[in-house]
Amino acid sequence: MIKKGSLFILSIIFTILNAFFTVYIAIILKKIVDSSVTGDVSVLINTIKLAIAYLILTTIIGFLSNIMQNKLIKNNLTRLKRNIFKNVILDESQKHESSKIISLLNNDINLLENDYYRNIFKTTLSISTAVIALVYMLYLSVWLTIAVIISSLIPILVASKTGKAISKSRLNYTNALVNQVRSIKEYILGIHTIKSFNIVDDVLNNYNASNNSVEEKRYKFNNITVAISSLNSMLSTLVFIVIMSVGTYLVIIGQVTLGTMIASIQLTNNLASPIMSVANNINKFNSVKGIIKKVKLYNKSNSTDISSESSALTTAVTFNKSIKVEGLQFSYSNNVLFDNLNLEFKKGKKYLLIGESGCGKSTLLKLLMKAVHANKGEIRVDNIDMKSFNYKSVSKIMAMIHQDIFLFSTSLYDNITLFKKYEDKEVQSALQDAQLYKYMDKWDMIIEEGGSNLSGGEKQRIAIARAILRKTPVLLIDEMTSSLDPETAKEVEKTILNLKNTTCIMVTHKVNLDLLDMVDEILKIENGKLIKLSKEQLQVKAHYNTAD
Repeated sequence: MIKKGSLFILSIIFTILNAFFTVYIAIILKKIVDSSVTGDVSVLINTIKLAIAYLILTTIIGFLSNIMQNKLIKNNLTRLKRNIFKNVILDESQKHESSKIISLLNNDINLLENDYYRNIFKTTLSISTAVIALVYMLYLSVWLTIAVIISSLIPILVASKTGKAISKSRLNYTNALVNQVRSIKEYILGIHTIKSFNIVDDVLNNYNASNNSVEEKRYKFNNITVAISSLNSMLSTLVFIVIMSVGTYLVIIGQVTLGTMIASIQLTNNLASPIMSVANNINKFNSVKGIIKKVKLYNKSNSTDISSESSALTTAVTFNKSIKVEGLQFSYSNNVLFDNLNLEFKKGKKYLLIGESGCGKSTLLKLLMKAVHANKGEIRVDNIDMKSFNYKSVSKIMAMIHQDIFLFSTSLYDNITLFKKYEDKEVQSALQDAQLYKYMDKWDMIIEEGGSNLSGGEKQRIAIARAILRKTPVLLIDEMTSSLDPETAKEVEKTILNLKNTTCIMVTHKVNLDLLDMVDEILKIENGKLIKLSKEQLQVKAHYNTAD
């Protein structure tokens, strides 16, 4: 959770130095009081000089200590969030709930900053201060030290008993926040459905119930925190009264001087307060145990690293001849999609892939993109097994256009280039080939959330422009026109099929018979096998409304 490098060691050292200077004030107070009793002015003047030097030095030490802690926490939080986000992006299962990730990276990480990372140094400061104060108190009076130790055990025991309650309460609160984020996200994305089906009142009621639940759990957590803090404060006062009583008695019987008594009062504060602080800090550590478990779950170093995975291939990744699928077997949840599937996609050809819903059309595209892995068999690009390809290698030769086009809330230019650098003439050419003529001089236009200021056809054409710009020799299209009106769908498909020197594999369930002359092969997946259809067969099926 925290990287223990040189900066961590320095931060700990300066924290301990800070603790030493915190206790040293007791020595200065003792010298001042004793000089007043003895009437030694020279000792008083020297002590004042020492106090001035002490103030300057302790300010510098405290400032440097805080600066190093801030730097260390910044580095660790940056690394932690970077690793979590990278692991989520690279995880092939893609089973992460976006609401949980958003809550983790925002709410939970912020809680870790205060109650885990900063708590490490607060606890180190408290323990160091208590230990140094204890050593000096032993030097001043053994009996006073024994009284401090016995009375300080009570708050520590209380902290260990209350830790589970506060941890459970905080976990309930953070889980409620996750559920609320999930609901808010769904309500905002589904706003049109909510209004069209007249369920606004239901949604408002559900949100109010969720909001009340979150605030109730926050209220309970804050109440538990206040109750424990009040209890610790009472115990701290009790410890102070015990120490004061013992110290006063020792002064009365003449075992310690007045200066020692004043120093003991300060040392009591240096000892009792840190002990109470440690007790509170233990509760804080306990309160984030659930969050730490979640962070460790997403921070595992088991995701593929794009920068290192198969970085050195024996052969450069190119596509000059064909992609062959040989003996492919794939199943999930005991459902066999492909059993000994064999087919070949030749360079520059246009393929239409059809079949009943759930037959595996989209899964085949995912297998080609290495988004999922076959149980058996091979996919070979120019006779090179794709098992040797890494994520970057595949993306160099293949691009995929989905039914739901994701658009970023940024400029049209960034949405087409996807934040990479291209020559202006390349972007202009991609816009033209994708038939985005009206946007040729509107590169700076901001795309609103979800592309709400674009039509369905324009979103699809932006996806086509992306693929054209990347110049990948293979283009995979997964039901991209299913939500478009027939005329727009026809124009978009025509644009794709007109792409020169591009191998297109188009999955669809709406066959446009007017474009069949632009297709080289029609492939149908049925019962895990591949069937080649002629254009005439497909036209006959369409005539009798039996085409898939």
